[in-house]
Amino acid sequence: MRIGIMGYYGMGNIGDEAILSVMIHRLRSENPNVKIIVFSADPISTKNLHSVEAQNSPSLTKPSTVIKFVFSLLKIEKLIIGGGGFLCGESFGRTLTWVLLAKWMKRKVEFYAVGIQPKLQSQVLGLNLKLSAPVGLRSRLLAPLVLNHIDAISVRDEFSKECIRKAGFKKDIEVIEDPAIYLEPVEPEVARKYLEERGIKRDNYLIGLSLRYIPDREICYRIKEVISKIVDWLAEVYGAKIIFIPFCRSKILNFDDDYKFAMELKKEVANKENFIILDLLKPRETKGVIGQLDFLIGMRLHSLIFASSFGIPLIGLIYAPKVKSFLEKIGQPGIPIDKLNFDILKQLIEERITLKKRAGQG
Repeated sequence: MRIGIMGYYGMGNIGDEAILSVMIHRLRSENPNVKIIVFSADPISTKNLHSVEAQNSPSLTKPSTVIKFVFSLLKIEKLIIGGGGFLCGESFGRTLTWVLLAKWMKRKVEFYAVGIQPKLQSQVLGLNLKLSAPVGLRSRLLAPLVLNHIDAISVRDEFSKECIRKAGFKKDIEVIEDPAIYLEPVEPEVARKYLEERGIKRDNYLIGLSLRYIPDREICYRIKEVISKIVDWLAEVYGAKIIFIPFCRSKILNFDDDYKFAMELKKEVANKENFIILDLLKPRETKGVIGQLDFLIGMRLHSLIFASSFGIPLIGLIYAPKVKSFLEKIGQPGIPIDKLNFDILKQLIEERITLKKRAGQG
């Protein structure tokens, strides 16, 4: 059997690559003889990271990729869209174009563990997003035509489920866990060795930090201002090492670079020796490193998913419905980034650290 997978792959995003890793493992567990082809923004990196066949994602601006996609559809029996939160704004309509083509060629199509937003908020990525039908002429035309011919749909949260309903889908929609929660991390000793090689020892209080750029200058300034003060406070009061863990270094989207954001943040931090920025790791290594933390402050959804899978105390910084939905599901606190301030975050951290100490004593 041959299966194609299409998603936000080859974009340097740890969360999406973690999802893909779990998908590939499951498909191979179910059928050791399955042949998988991934449509990726960077086929070489996808092939090297996941040991699968990979080719460029189709794009209407690059006719050769569309032709190659058609030939690939002739070879596969099923096209899986997902997982991950990439069906946002106009990308929803673009994806439906390829789904329509696959269905016209009588291929099975499944939306798997997808996150869906009808549009991107003009400045903040979905922070105050309301349910609505898909935006864009192509999305509005294709959604009712294509969606009800899809063979199966599963989503990661209730918000995505309602978005699909608004788009006109009438069949059953399953809400499932984000697949990345099932990713096997590297062994603890491997993660500890990686940290020790960078001068980070377990006798320090280790606090992880995962932030991302937001296309709003005022909010970005506030994030850097508040977090830099929090970093210095944690270093001074708890002697903590604050470890910035990048989750994305996109070669295509210049703004989607956590490492760049970390370097900008470091300029604002006074206690620089206690603020450590890691390189972009592979998904299993990233999850293993997070497993060594005592605490996490995270914007990136998958930083929160990885931490929660180890039972690590965390605080989420909410910039999108998917983050809010996940925090509500696991019963952990979060702060909307447009309401972020030092005192609120400091109080939440103190409460979480106190709870962790009490649990340790118990």
